[in-house]
Amino acid sequence: ILNCLTFTLKTLAMQPERPGWELIGQGAEAKVWKGSFFGRACVIKERITKRYRHPSLEASLSKKRLNQEARCLLRARKFGVSAPCVFHIDHERKEMYMSLVEGITLRDWLLSMVISVTSNLQFCLEWTLSPRDRRESSSRKDPIVG
Repeated sequence: ILNCLTFTLKTLAMQPERPGWELIGQGAEAKVWKGSFFGRACVIKERITKRYRHPSLEASLSKKRLNQEARCLLRARKFGVSAPCVFHIDHERKEMYMSLVEGITLRDWLLSMVISVTSNLQFCLEWTLSPRDRRESSSRKDPIVG
């Protein structure tokens, strides 16, 4: 019976909370879902309720933060940043419906920049060494690369 209950709970945990929507990310503050909104590719950012806060404080903070994020996205679009267009904000459900922007995530782009800068720095450091030091450093294993 215990194994059956564990299997059932795991199966329920794996099922999406939104039929027809794909969960594409989750953090401490929100879940991000991918789907469509009136026939257009859409992303829903659903703010996670913090149960340790008083309900009226939670509602107030969520409303303020959703509005602030929408204003920031609009401001970024005005400056030419490829930011999503806000379609709708549902304050009751703490959700923001936005257009889907295809491409690399900011996190992945930043990681690629770190890797690029690290490899360029390593290349520059190798050429500043004397030829003898270069031979010695090339025979050693790089602790970063392995």
